Amino acid sequence: MKNPVTVSHLFPAWIILLAGLCLNSMQAQGTNWNYVGTPGFSDGSASYTRVALGPSGQPFVVYQDMNQNLKGTVKKFDGTSWVTVGNAGFTPGPCYYYSIAVDPSGTPYVLFSDNNNAGKATVMKFNGSNWVIVGGPISSVNISPFFSLAINNTGTPFVAYQRFGDLYSLTVMKFNGTSWVPVGNPGALNILTSFISMALDGSGNPYVACTDASNNNKAMVLKCSDTTWTNLGNTEFSDSIAIFTTIAIDGSNTPYVAYRDEAHGSKATVMKYTGTSWVVVGVKAFSPDTADNIIVAAGPNAKPYVIYTDYGNSYKATAMGFDGSSWTPVGNAGFSAGGAYSTCMKVDGTGKIYACYVDGGYSDKATVMSYQTITGVAPVENSGLLKIFPNPATDILNINLPGDLFGGQLTITDLPGKNVFKQDVPAGNIHISLGGLPAAVYLLKYKTREGKIYKEKLIVK
Repeated sequence: MKNPVTVSHLFPAWIILLAGLCLNSMQAQGTNWNYVGTPGFSDGSASYTRVALGPSGQPFVVYQDMNQNLKGTVKKFDGTSWVTVGNAGFTPGPCYYYSIAVDPSGTPYVLFSDNNNAGKATVMKFNGSNWVIVGGPISSVNISPFFSLAINNTGTPFVAYQRFGDLYSLTVMKFNGTSWVPVGNPGALNILTSFISMALDGSGNPYVACTDASNNNKAMVLKCSDTTWTNLGNTEFSDSIAIFTTIAIDGSNTPYVAYRDEAHGSKATVMKYTGTSWVVVGVKAFSPDTADNIIVAAGPNAKPYVIYTDYGNSYKATAMGFDGSSWTPVGNAGFSAGGAYSTCMKVDGTGKIYACYVDGGYSDKATVMSYQTITGVAPVENSGLLKIFPNPATDILNINLPGDLFGGQLTITDLPGKNVFKQDVPAGNIHISLGGLPAAVYLLKYKTREGKIYKEKLIVK
């Protein structure tokens, strides 16, 4: 079994100084947590697990594969079992950190530091037959372990990383179909940063959460809009050193940042941006004990969730959600079979959590679990009052509502939870063009003036 994952286990000491859905019915420890497929599904021991959701909600996992000379392997869940995407060990050489995202067509992309090419940032995608490099090496110098990959609604990949060869400055690039180009003014990002995490809002604007080494490694968020980078809120907002800063953006474009709060006992803290300032979600240091490898995810109805390695539960995985007034465990605290390392999570548009980690209870192999009933999500009304047709749909979707439900708001989200359509509904007959939506499963939600929510599954062919 691996040692507890502290920062010093994740990164070399000098970096730390510098930084300052058909599921198996197998029940896990902890009510309502279920294994997705087989626990410990990787062929051998795994490290640096990361998870992403495809457009129809299927999980993809990338990890360092001990059976493939430390190269990267991606597996996806096909509804019954975990299958290898392309060939196992597809990266050119050993890699130690990864970021994964899936585009609207279901194509997985992986960002990594290529040890076969002087540690330069490289993105590969699976083209249906093979893993291929996207646009050549992104960076001209080697990069740190702090990097992040995200893809917008039109399929454009964005990467954020820290350059080793240029005073450890932050870089954000996007792929224009031919080559990687800077996002915004690169000179605005010449700051010493660590623990980089990126998310895109509904308009495709990148937000980068990181720590600012020039200000006691406090947490900050940079946003690019209309090619201009700004410090969101004009301040570093943590009380002191922040570790494992990660960011998620909900369907209403509210950013949430989670971090291990060194000013408050190395426990988990989450803050959100209100449009004018950063505010604490619940209370600071809400985790009962020290939290490592903290990842934040945004669920439906503006509900944030976190997962972390829980020092108070034998280094097992714990997930917590904010119910509007306080943070509470999702299922049982310490739900994994053994120690959980490289913890990560995603929440789909129906509110289902997917937790992924290196599983000390299964020989340090990769495991994914899901939680189907999530605290704080409004119940689905299946009264038949919301009528959508045809379903499956191809070009046009028709929606009928009775007169007493007029005046609400209609949204359509993909299963990873990103809004793809939003409209106020003054009348009861709506006709929506679906021409820009990829074939996938979506969640259609109608919220009345009184706050009652009606949901239907929408299939676009």
